[in-house]
Amino acid sequence: MMRWTTALLVLAVLWTAPALAGKRVAMVIGNAGYGVNDDLSPLPNVANDVPAMVRTLRDLGFLVIADTDVDKRRFSDRLLELKDALTLGERPEMVFVYYSGHGMEIGGRNYLIPLGARIDRKERARDEATDLQEVLADLAEARVPATIVVLDSCRNDPFGKGRGPRFKGADANAGFARIDAPEGMLIAYATKPGTTAMAGLPDETLSPFTQVFHRTLAQPGLSFQQVLAQTAAEVKRKTGNRQSPWIEGEPGLQSIVLNGRGAPPPAASAPAPAPATTPVGVVRAFYAALSAADGAAAVRHVIAEKRETGPYVSATITAFYGQMSRPLRVLDIEAADPGMVLVRYDWTHRNGRSCNGQSLVDLVERSGAVLIERIRVLSGC
Repeated sequence: MMRWTTALLVLAVLWTAPALAGKRVAMVIGNAGYGVNDDLSPLPNVANDVPAMVRTLRDLGFLVIADTDVDKRRFSDRLLELKDALTLGERPEMVFVYYSGHGMEIGGRNYLIPLGARIDRKERARDEATDLQEVLADLAEARVPATIVVLDSCRNDPFGKGRGPRFKGADANAGFARIDAPEGMLIAYATKPGTTAMAGLPDETLSPFTQVFHRTLAQPGLSFQQVLAQTAAEVKRKTGNRQSPWIEGEPGLQSIVLNGRGAPPPAASAPAPAPATTPVGVVRAFYAALSAADGAAAVRHVIAEKRETGPYVSATITAFYGQMSRPLRVLDIEAADPGMVLVRYDWTHRNGRSCNGQSLVDLVERSGAVLIERIRVLSGC
């Protein structure tokens, strides 16, 4: 099965401290000028996305390797240049690689498409395009402290309307395939895996995601999780909920602050709280994570099979509860029955919506841990 996309790739190397002050290296690649030596549709907004990202990254202290409209050989040259920057001389604390251009997925592997690629059948992708998973594996070998991947996907018609050969039926599905984040890596998508992102909006010259993301990335004191949460909320608003950014990977890396200027000094570390072991304790911890807009912490209290899609996805929780003018507050909580907890709460969203709700939470025991199986809204929201 193949899915066509336009991909924005951001790879950033992180560490476990709240902010990084060491050597920073970035690679920015953007492909806009398709349609000359290939059958792909041009992406004019990419020509504006790239300089916006370069300016932001330089302001954040990155040494930037940049190139535009690259064929496969030049793409490979830039990747080798980046690899040298990561392995020779002073080891960077952070590397940030941005790609904007067409991409596609075949059989679970994602490909970034350089200019001049002639892909008239799916088997040619391996020769004509750049394998994203191989790029990530090469970066992992550099053993930089950590990595963030952001995929701004996806335009589902890279060939344009009738411009050239197109794959049909089961081979022509929208969206990048989800990638399990390697150790030390975050993957943030501009929209949910398997769904499409918009190339642009009327009277705007950048893609909806990059326009919000590069501006939010520059704000001082924000963790990467907060950057994505704010970006997600704004992108969903701008696109009428047609595009919903998403993040996955090691929760501990999501607290990284890329712009520490003006950030408050880090608080003294405190011992980690003991894990909740009772139904009421688990529900209390879950709603505390909602109040803090900490999706990664919240989903740890939910059964694994519900963390993949729907309202229990980490990025969905972070994005929604990160936009509260008054955070969620638990008003009352009590055991209703063995394995069931009744909770009453309220919150107010920045869009003006308020909630005073009551829910019944069902819990089960899995491998010695008490986890949330489902939440039934009884009143309110």
